[in-house]
Amino acid sequence: MYSPLTTINLIHMNTKKGFTLIEMMFVIMIIGVMMGVAMVKLDGTLPYFRFRATAREIANLIKLAKSTAATQGITIYIQYDISNQKFWLLCPEVPTDKLKEDLDIELMDQKKNVILFASSIPEGIRLQDVITGTKETFESGIVSMECTPFGTVDQHVVHLMMKEDEDVRYYSVAVSPLTGFIKFSDKYLTVVSVSKDETEYQDD
Repeated sequence: MYSPLTTINLIHMNTKKGFTLIEMMFVIMIIGVMMGVAMVKLDGTLPYFRFRATAREIANLIKLAKSTAATQGITIYIQYDISNQKFWLLCPEVPTDKLKEDLDIELMDQKKNVILFASSIPEGIRLQDVITGTKETFESGIVSMECTPFGTVDQHVVHLMMKEDEDVRYYSVAVSPLTGFIKFSDKYLTVVSVSKDETEYQDD
């Protein structure tokens, strides 16, 4: 039976259209441009994230040295090889069997000291220098910072440097001696004074 409603529905169905090829290409082009802009912005931020990640890795190594020295009752040294852009923990005492199981022992140096968790500074970032609590600045060679079984850590500031075109950026990892508290800064920190309760810094 003929129905005007049926005719209207058929006309409505026939007038429905999908996206044309040109419309789809235009949408894909817009998405491509937006992704390109996002990738450029992301590429600009990645070096800085890697910069901060390196500082966090150094801080984690300091915390590990402090906790290992306290729990195992031995002295642990944090060593920074500025000339070769590397850092690691050094255990001058023979590790216990438990320590051998817990830690990833990588190699021994010529004096039979155990070197733990050796790591390299990533490309594009430089371990610029290390300033000690006595305000000595080391720009080359190997610098050793002591962590005692009593939980104390030698006061020092590690400076990382990264160049972006003509811009030079610094990131500092500063360690307080008694508490082992670690301070991060995106400026070049120097040690002003060290007291029983706190360490005072200033940025250059």
